[in-house]
Amino acid sequence: MNEKNNNNSEITDTQKLLQLMKDQNKELKISKKKLEKLEEKFIQVNTDLKNVVNDKTNIEVFLKEIFPKDITDKVIKKEYGTYETAELTRLWLISESQNKNEYTNILSKLKGEINELNSNNKELN
Repeated sequence: MNEKNNNNSEITDTQKLLQLMKDQNKELKISKKKLEKLEEKFIQVNTDLKNVVNDKTNIEVFLKEIFPKDITDKVIKKEYGTYETAELTRLWLISESQNKNEYTNILSKLKGEINELNSNNKELN
């Protein structure tokens, strides 16, 4: 009888161990799936971050092309996500106004030189 109890005890211990292994196997599969999802998310976030850095660099190159140096120093931001359309528009309008003023000054100087050349030409004739 004692041997029968020992045998039953061994069977139940074996069953418990098998069940425990099955449970751990399920947990392991669940953990692997979670890890795969986290890895995919990490890769996506890392890719997005690289794209953001690349976009920021491209924006800064473009801003350096369209703005004069004195305004460019005010425009370029060190932090990410700090470019505001309203501020860029305001600086663009300032830059355009300066360009128009310079253009107007050049035109008036040229007209003055043309008038001077015409008067000199009349005097020579």
